[in-house]
Amino acid sequence: MTSTAPDPAGVDPEPTRSSPELSSPDVPARPPWVRSGRLHLADVLVAAGTVLFALLLLAPWFRTEARDLGFGHRVEAATADGLDSGLLVTALVLLVLASCWGLLPAVADVRPPFPRELVTAGLTALALLLTLLEWLTTLDIGLSVPGLLAVLTAAVVFAVAVRALVPQARAWVAAERPPNVT
Repeated sequence: MTSTAPDPAGVDPEPTRSSPELSSPDVPARPPWVRSGRLHLADVLVAAGTVLFALLLLAPWFRTEARDLGFGHRVEAATADGLDSGLLVTALVLLVLASCWGLLPAVADVRPPFPRELVTAGLTALALLLTLLEWLTTLDIGLSVPGLLAVLTAAVVFAVAVRALVPQARAWVAAERPPNVT
């Protein structure tokens, strides 16, 4: 049953092109294909965490000083950042894919047959695992603060994705459960 009654608050949910809000020079016009009302806070936080993760990969993780080994041999100074590791680049790609999947409902109608946040949680879990493995293998060189922050960022992004998945998974299981006929 549908209702044709006006909105009780008297507010139009989508302003039209002729509305004064859009004709004002102070309010930037939003592209018609972007529907920001479909985004959840978790989707935006995953994208923000991905940007932070990328910035942490750009920071130098390790620096070695130049050393004179004697007899004309010298070890040059070197710097290694997170982008020098294939595991960390793969983790970044996974986080970018998770962000794109999370932000996709803002531009397209996505209705998978499973909870939508399941993909985001899975991709962020793999990214966390790869980041943790790389960080643990570099602990013998020394503690890297950008590395630790990258692991913590990946863990927070994973926690946000799982936190958003739990209510969707419960609703999906409740919808799939057959009715009790006893």
